Amino acid sequence: MSKSVKQTTYSKAQILKASCFTPLQRDFLKALLEEGKFYTVDDAAKQIEQYLKQEAK
Repeated sequence: MSKSVKQTTYSKAQILKASCFTPLQRDFLKALLEEGKFYTVDDAAKQIEQYLKQEAK
């Protein structure tokens, strides 16, 4: 039997105020996250990670 742990989701504005992100990370999140959507802290961190790993054009 597996336990399902529900993670709390936050709006873009709430994520941008989170102290767990540096000011530079918040700048990335400001550009990457969409208004009206909700994200977990892990989702937001993954957005930054994916952006930094993508190949430059």
